[in-house]
Amino acid sequence: MSYADAWREDRRRWRWLLLWALGLPVGFTLFVFGLGGLVLLLEHLLPPRQEEWLRELLEKGPSPNALFPIVMATWLPGCVLLGFKVFMFACPRCGESFYTKGFTRNPYTSKCMHCGLRKGAVESSGGDDPRNRNIRDARGETIEVGSARMQVPIFIVGAGVHAFHCVEDAGLSLEPADIDSEPFEAFDSTGLRLRFKVVSKKTRMLFGLMSAVIDHVELEPAEDTPMGQQRLRELLGDYLEGIGKPREWIQRLSHDELVREVAALTLTRVR
Repeated sequence: MSYADAWREDRRRWRWLLLWALGLPVGFTLFVFGLGGLVLLLEHLLPPRQEEWLRELLEKGPSPNALFPIVMATWLPGCVLLGFKVFMFACPRCGESFYTKGFTRNPYTSKCMHCGLRKGAVESSGGDDPRNRNIRDARGETIEVGSARMQVPIFIVGAGVHAFHCVEDAGLSLEPADIDSEPFEAFDSTGLRLRFKVVSKKTRMLFGLMSAVIDHVELEPAEDTPMGQQRLRELLGDYLEGIGKPREWIQRLSHDELVREVAALTLTRVR
């Protein structure tokens, strides 16, 4: 299953869960109030003889109190089953459960609990995929920050390797809590080391009616000249070797060729 198909399946499971969890109780409540309102309306409109017929019909028929246990007996197992399907959604990259790891469950996570794949990430297959054309150039856009110059793609290396078209996407791929919980290293394509910083920004929500301060991660140069080229080469080489590429072939690659190969395989989009 492709990444796009997997995210569509994830959204489908969430829609069914929310529809069942909210729709059935709301529907039953509307039914009860609607039935009560209909009875009151008919009592005012019908002649006395037909009013008695209506009361007899309501007394003989099932009351909302009798229907409630039946509705609950259907609703609760449905919520459990649909919730189980949501939690068992498999990450399209590693194949493990996206929302669970061991006994830990987090339905609000935006990343796979096992490999860290960001929800909504675009699959990269290399080759002539138009999404990869500029990142395969390795030394593409140059970004000046102070006296340092960063060149895309940007690499973040932790449990896996991820390449990004721009510094903003690289920062958005992480959450502030990730920086403390897992050791990450970041480089531009030349081997310039980057450091992470947490920035707080005021964000407007609910069409501007509310505001909240949200922390997010940004990257900035940790040095003025690239000093981490050898370290970056080791990390990228380990990644290629881990997916089955021959070590001899990896050693023959130049730095730019190595960057192109890994970038084409690990391109990640977060927006």
